[in-house]
Amino acid sequence: MIKSENARFNKTLQQANDAMQQQAIQLQQQAAELEKLNSLKSKLFSVISHDLKAPMYALRNLFENIQSQDMPAEEVKSMVPEIKKI
Repeated sequence: MIKSENARFNKTLQQANDAMQQQAIQLQQQAAELEKLNSLKSKLFSVISHDLKAPMYALRNLFENIQSQDMPAEEVKSMVPEIKKI
């Protein structure tokens, strides 16, 4: 009787252990996938920020030139088509 109870208890423990090992494997897989996605996100933001820098600097320089040279509105308007090409 005690042996059968011990056997059932051991079987229950083994099943719980197997379930926990399966969960640990699943967590490791999810962590690896999350790491890959996080790396992809970082690369994506890096590319986007790099691609936005040049147009932002061009606009900043344009505004600085307009301000420092006190350009009239007509001259600024004449520059707009060139800026649109960028």
